[in-house]
Amino acid sequence: MSIGLAIFAVVLALVAVVFELRTGHIPNYLTLPMIPLGGLCGWLDGQWSSHGIGLALGIFFGLVVYFRGAAGGGTVKLFAAVSGFLGDDRVVSAVIVFAGLAVIAQLLERLRERPIEVPSSPFIAGASVVAILYRSFVP
Repeated sequence: MSIGLAIFAVVLALVAVVFELRTGHIPNYLTLPMIPLGGLCGWLDGQWSSHGIGLALGIFFGLVVYFRGAAGGGTVKLFAAVSGFLGDDRVVSAVIVFAGLAVIAQLLERLRERPIEVPSSPFIAGASVVAILYRSFVP
């Protein structure tokens, strides 16, 4: 997988973080075009199956989180878009890191006197960075 596509996924997630922190939501015009673009870039990169499986895994795990009530639709679309660029091997790592970060955030939120709502896009960006670093430097 091209490291350039993975870095683009992180940039996409960071832009979504800025939008979500400023407005409280992730806009469709940012995420919807990126969902098929991840698969297309994977096809152009010669690894269409990896990016297609990554996209499918991202949609699946995003929907699981959505139907459990832990995230909104923007988070599902962002995770699907990022997953299409990461590819299947990095998506599994990103899901594990995302789940760990979400558990830590919930524990910290429960310890606070006045709970705050924590946006999920920073977790997606952080999980993507960790997955890229892990898959790039660990055989």
